[in-house]
Amino acid sequence: QYNPRYRTIYIRNGMSEVTTFHALNRELACAALDQHTGTYSRQKVSAQAYCAAYVIAKRYGVDVTGFNLEYIAQRNECGKKDPQELRDFLNDVRQASYSIRNHIERNFGAKEQEYITDEFAIGDPVKIPETKDEKPSEKASGKEKKAKSQPER
Repeated sequence: QYNPRYRTIYIRNGMSEVTTFHALNRELACAALDQHTGTYSRQKVSAQAYCAAYVIAKRYGVDVTGFNLEYIAQRNECGKKDPQELRDFLNDVRQASYSIRNHIERNFGAKEQEYITDEFAIGDPVKIPETKDEKPSEKASGKEKKAKSQPER
């Protein structure tokens, strides 16, 4: 459960993975909907948090058979609300869902960079093959001749 005073989420031990996933996302949604003004009310954000947990579960392919969105619609009397109130409700769900999704993808997303060896990787020295025309002694003497032909400074 989200504790706004300490900005902390407490999760009960012993739940299944799916239940823990849903519970954590619901509490993360409550935290995302907290404006930190001291006016947080769990009752005001409970329905939005429930819907945001559903959206996140659908996004990541987690079982959502336990969700009952009709109950939320009946409980909040969504049929009697004006369009602006419904837009505000959906905006809260969207904002909380984006917040959770960004948090998940930032922490558990794809690796930012993968290690790939390239031609400049440090490792065993690479032997340069000799050409057929030159002999090893000619290579060395060619370098010496080139060095001697340059004037000293």
